[in-house]
Amino acid sequence: MPIDVPPEILTHYPDFNEVYLQPVLGADGMDLGTKLLYLERAVTQDCYTFLQSLDLLYRPINGPRTGSIHALKQLNELSENRDIQDAVTHYIRAVTDEQKSGNLFELAEQTLARLELEETLVPYSSWCFDLALPDAQSLHWLRYYSDVLPEFSDCLSIVYAYPKNACKFIQERGVSLAQLQTLAKDKQKLTLLIQYLDAMDWILHLTIFTKNKFFALDFERLFLLLSDEIATVCMINRAGIGPDIILKLPLPVLALLHDYHEAMTRLSRTRLFEACNVCSLSLPALKLVFRHEHDVLNLAKAIPELAHCLLKLDQKRLTCVLQNADNLIDLHTEEQLNVDDVLALSWEQMDTLLTAPDSDEAHDILYSSRNSLRF
Repeated sequence: MPIDVPPEILTHYPDFNEVYLQPVLGADGMDLGTKLLYLERAVTQDCYTFLQSLDLLYRPINGPRTGSIHALKQLNELSENRDIQDAVTHYIRAVTDEQKSGNLFELAEQTLARLELEETLVPYSSWCFDLALPDAQSLHWLRYYSDVLPEFSDCLSIVYAYPKNACKFIQERGVSLAQLQTLAKDKQKLTLLIQYLDAMDWILHLTIFTKNKFFALDFERLFLLLSDEIATVCMINRAGIGPDIILKLPLPVLALLHDYHEAMTRLSRTRLFEACNVCSLSLPALKLVFRHEHDVLNLAKAIPELAHCLLKLDQKRLTCVLQNADNLIDLHTEEQLNVDDVLALSWEQMDTLLTAPDSDEAHDILYSSRNSLRF
């Protein structure tokens, strides 16, 4: 038989059952033993202790809905109201006793299983921000980290600037105490990771970057990758510039590859421009290749054997070849000119031959050197 809500509660809270009990007893994601355990805790634990209990109840994935946690939090606050404190406590205990009737053994097993499980759970506190709790309550989890990591006390300004992201980063992203201790010594890097939490999640989820390698990046590389995560994912997954290369590349080269990730992707699809080879280019040479991407692709298509040599050319020869790509293709097609022989020419001869292929000087180079050039 249902237990009536005491009149002293109904006077102030006529919808007490609908607001405080039904969201908990009717919630998905937890068995009855757990529900009754948390109803008991709600009316017996102080605010801070109950916040810690709710941290163990909340799971970011496949956990109880925020609504049931909100109802429990409100019930805990209500139980500290001196005017109705006793009435609320007695009523909740009467309800839990009624729910236990006839199921004592099964509920005892569920409660014991829950208590054993909680010994292994990582606390998650981000639910506090969804309920817009006061800062003192939303940041209750800071006490633990400030106690176990003295270095973390210097990072509180970061937490206050991005409280929800900081909570998720520290608790829900699998960051170990050792990693957090290292990051706490570099406030600039820690601020960046917390500020761009969603971008970090996206990169780690969609690429082969591990957390350890990502955290090992210096601030400048991190900022480059996080400030445009879409370009970063494309650069890694499509252009083939993987974590190991990113860790070693000079920053200006990495920035250029990041900016030109679409061009790098198109070049890599020719299978003639592997990432490790392209990344060995100097910055000026790399700029030249991207600026003449169309010519590079045409050369790769028309003269595949040349593509293998392009990245080994010095700056002057590379410039000459790319700026006069059409002329080189015509010479190769019409004169059946052997690429190796052209590349063996002196710089002056190559420049004359490719810059003005119809000139008398070019013809002199072609025909006077017939014995050394193979057609």
